[in-house]
Amino acid sequence: MILEKRGVMIKNSQALNLLKDFGCKVDFDEKIAHIPQHLVKDCTSKAPSIIKLYGRDGRHELIIGENHTNFNPGSTAVYFIDHETDEIRKPRACN
Repeated sequence: MILEKRGVMIKNSQALNLLKDFGCKVDFDEKIAHIPQHLVKDCTSKAPSIIKLYGRDGRHELIIGENHTNFNPGSTAVYFIDHETDEIRKPRACN
């Protein structure tokens, strides 16, 4: 109900347009999307019960979901390895 009544700020115009196409009330000036409860329930019912994440080499696997427990001592990356250039860079804001 919070996503529908209060909404969520989304600073990406493509995402806002996509949500509007799926029936969400969108305030493009404030960048707020109000996501109806039925859409949240529909989407979460279609989501997989586990997600597998792999390292860049494809060998290391992290399973999220089921009965797997993961420890992450620092979830905010200060730097990234750019997937196109393989160079280390600071994160950028989405437009």
